[in-house]
Amino acid sequence: MNRKTLIKALTMAVKLTPRAGYTKESGRDLAFLWQNGERARVVAFSCDHYEKSDDQAPRTVLIADVGPTAEVSCYGLYPRETLAALKTLTENDVKPDASKAAPLELGDVLYLACALGPAFEAWRTLAPTDQPAALYRHALRTVEHAMSGDVTCAHLSCINLSEHGGMLRAAATDGHRLARTDVSMPSAPQLSVDGLPVGRAVVSFLLSLLPRTVGSRFGLAIQAPQRQVKVTFKQVTTWQPVKPRAQACAKVTTLEAEERETSAPHHALYRLNGCDVVSRIDGILFPPYDQVIPRETTRTFTCDRAALLAEVRRLDLNMRNHGLAIEVNNSCATLSVDPEDKDGNIKPTVHGAVKGEWSNSAGFAGAFSIGVNARYLIDALEAVEGARVTVGFNGELDPIRIADAHTECVCMPMRK
Repeated sequence: MNRKTLIKALTMAVKLTPRAGYTKESGRDLAFLWQNGERARVVAFSCDHYEKSDDQAPRTVLIADVGPTAEVSCYGLYPRETLAALKTLTENDVKPDASKAAPLELGDVLYLACALGPAFEAWRTLAPTDQPAALYRHALRTVEHAMSGDVTCAHLSCINLSEHGGMLRAAATDGHRLARTDVSMPSAPQLSVDGLPVGRAVVSFLLSLLPRTVGSRFGLAIQAPQRQVKVTFKQVTTWQPVKPRAQACAKVTTLEAEERETSAPHHALYRLNGCDVVSRIDGILFPPYDQVIPRETTRTFTCDRAALLAEVRRLDLNMRNHGLAIEVNNSCATLSVDPEDKDGNIKPTVHGAVKGEWSNSAGFAGAFSIGVNARYLIDALEAVEGARVTVGFNGELDPIRIADAHTECVCMPMRK
């Protein structure tokens, strides 16, 4: 098989599963070179489980084609070590040495068959449709800063894609801040009302591979959710008389069957650059974020986005806890921080100012002050793209809204 093609496939496997472990005991990544007599493919998957489940199926599976083959085999390999070894070779064609490969045990084969079965079934049956790669990439890039870094929270460590008014809407939140953007599409995206949750690993993978050029395409298919009946058995212990009307009782243990209706695993398939990524999406319910976004703000400050971003960045260099105080009065917003040295001693206050238009309909005049995390504000200002940005306030403890024509971000205030 071609060495460069195999290097490309293993590179994508490393990007997709940065902390994957084939077993919890090994703590190392493991990918597989699967040859079915027609095509050779690299298969890698993440062992990070977002919630405890009976099937322990991985959330994300990579299937990368590396060329034709006449062999029928399956090798286990460490992608990082194999990638480093392949880069030292000079030959264009390489062939795995089966005599030096560690054989897979029966338990490993059974685990792979059970864990990867639903993902492979989706991979075989789903037919991806072409989607505009640059627009999807722009939507993911705009809101990715608001994703949670906690991979154990599936509903927060993802970006939710949905259709809204014929446009592609992307939203992300970590519980402290939120970002949402609408992207115009040539045709309405075929997404459900609840949306498509794209996990953190898949987001990083797509952003590294989706091209920026207009007109480029990638494949996307979503498996429809199905219902299934799951039967479980539990032991029930009772005491029953040994004989009718007898005083003595005996302990009797029986099995009782219990049926409950659950959602069968369903997946999304992404196809680009000669590889497929199958992502399990069942069990992820994105929070109702519309309730967090302020419908109206009683105070708004509109200013040049670049000027405000530059001032916040300058002041953030003097902070350790990213606490920024904002005071708005008339047409000027005063920014201030109380920097600390490495020993925790407070140094003189550092100030900054930005000119803009101030609108106050709260019912009383005077300056308005609020505290905010400077890093959250920087991320929000980098996400919006307009030349001018509007910052909306209600009260000192209410969410802050940063928005332009197509993107809006929300972050919670902090103590000044």
